[in-house]
Parts: sequence; structure tokens; C-alpha cells
Amino acid sequence: MVSLLDEWLFVAEADLASAKFQLGDSTLAHISVYQSHQAVEKMLKAFLVANNFEAVPRIHDLRKLYHQVKLLGLNLDQSENDLLELDSFFPKLRYPIGDRITIVEATRCYEIASAICEKVKKIIKK
Repeated sequence: MVSLLDEWLFVAEADLASAKFQLGDSTLAHISVYQSHQAVEKMLKAFLVANNFEAVPRIHDLRKLYHQVKLLGLNLDQSENDLLELDSFFPKLRYPIGDRITIVEATRCYEIASAICEKVKKIIKK
């Protein structure tokens, strides 16, 4: 049986791989950003599980999740601004506002997600 932590890590890494794959098609830029956001969200939730957090919150707000993991000792330092940048795309992902996400923005979001996921995973694996 797979542990809950391993499952969270698996789905976070799968979302990140999906985000990278979607970058190959500019019409899927918004899907790539969504998957990047999901990867970070799930990696932060993996951190909560790794730190015996009682109930993983069912929220998508990276700011709120980061506040919770920060209370448990996770500090992303300079990556915190990147996390906020990635989170700023979330409303646009849920509700079209007449402004399409570009492949440049999607690539930036993927790079942010990749760096944050790698940093958090290293901390979890210590």
C-alpha cells in the first residue's frame, strides 16, 4: 500500500510533468498554468502530510496554503514572490476574462512550479 505522503508526492510530480507536456502546444498554455498551480498546491499539501498535519485543507489558494506550511517551518525565501506570482493566475484559470494566457507566461509558471516543487520535495525527503 502506498503511503498518503507518497501519493501526494506522486500526484504533484504528475501534475508538474503534465504542465511541461502542455507547453508543447500554445493553445494549451492555460492548461499548463493550471497544472503548474496544481503541482505546487499538492506539493505544499504533501509538506503538511509529512509534518503530521491533522487535516489537509481542501483549498486551492496558494497564499493560504503557504501561510499554513510556513507556520510548520517551511520558508521559501525568494521563491515566496514566485509563489504569489503563480497564484495570481488562478482566477484567470477558473473564469475567462478575455485575456488569454501566453506560452511565455505558461513557461514562467512551469519554471516557478518546478523550482518550488523541487525545493519542497528536498525538505520533505530530509
